[in-house]
Amino acid sequence: MKVFFFLVVLCWCMPAVAQRQKMPSLLARELFSSSVQTNLQKAASQPGYAAQVAVQRAAYLQKHQREQFAELDFMLGSYFLPDMEQASAKTLAENRQLQEKMIRKWIELDFYASQHAGQLQNGVLYQVRPKINYTQLIPLQTRLVLVGESHKQPLILEEIAQLLQQLKKAYPSRRIYYASEFMVSALGSGESFHILRSEQEVARYALVKPLYYPLARRLFFGGIKVVGLENPAPFSNPADNRLPFLKSQRAWEMLSPAGVQKRNAYWAQIIRAIYASDPKALVVAHAGNGHVNYNMLNSLSGMLKDLKPLVLNFNIAEREAPAVERYFPLPAPVRWRGAEMRHGNRAQPVYFIRQMTSKRAALVAGYDVGVIIR
Repeated sequence: MKVFFFLVVLCWCMPAVAQRQKMPSLLARELFSSSVQTNLQKAASQPGYAAQVAVQRAAYLQKHQREQFAELDFMLGSYFLPDMEQASAKTLAENRQLQEKMIRKWIELDFYASQHAGQLQNGVLYQVRPKINYTQLIPLQTRLVLVGESHKQPLILEEIAQLLQQLKKAYPSRRIYYASEFMVSALGSGESFHILRSEQEVARYALVKPLYYPLARRLFFGGIKVVGLENPAPFSNPADNRLPFLKSQRAWEMLSPAGVQKRNAYWAQIIRAIYASDPKALVVAHAGNGHVNYNMLNSLSGMLKDLKPLVLNFNIAEREAPAVERYFPLPAPVRWRGAEMRHGNRAQPVYFIRQMTSKRAALVAGYDVGVIIR
């Protein structure tokens, strides 16, 4: 679930020093510094169950304040990176409001999970060697699959290619669309869409070509309908090309909570346009985990919830998001078997699959199915 954006990854090593925003852990301490006492006061004035919940909330917040809300930096830090000097006062105020909403949403979800942990332990966890049969993980009636990734990982891109190819083979009579964050919208409009019709078009509209163009090209020649999602507008200012990314206006349009919200809304319009044109379409939308996960503010899964999407999350990590590890721990036999497999062949990655069997668990974890490659 960790939020990575492909442009952020490019910028971690940039030498330029940006005027930093307050990181999520510090902002959370400011937001919740008085909440412990407030909840204890509520407990004193309320009867029964309400008082019990207020005390539990106070204890939860006190614990997280002691830990300095460090998990928030892990989860949400990418949204707090653009240089403040590049934003107007209005933009900063709007950004601050959305950052606060993000933090409050995360805290509320995590508190909810802490109170219902026994009801969330229903993820099916197992490890597999490739090849994963994705058609067994996606219900037959699914119309929309939101695929999230941690960015720029060839192993994940291979899995996404396998996913689309398996769906094409399993449902030869269905029109299958691959809609991608990593392809620019050819029409420059979120109200309509354009199916790329040639290899030259795929090359023209691909972003981060060394990685994402080969995937789109492979799917194009495999009979999948390829559609770009990304708004070309953030790439239209030549001045941004002369600046370190975090000091550019483009960073605010791509990474800030307001920018991400607008991008997600633009992509959602395109996806809805596909269904308006082709109601029986099976759409696989590919973007970063932070754009699709249930537990992120203003995500595609929330904007398109009427379409009942399935969220499929790919990660390459030694650890997952803290909340997932806390409420959905890998059973010891699975961990041991994974260690044995890795020890037997260190060149062979180990694939763990988490399949959430209730929507309540999925909303906390952020996804319905998670594929973790270690």
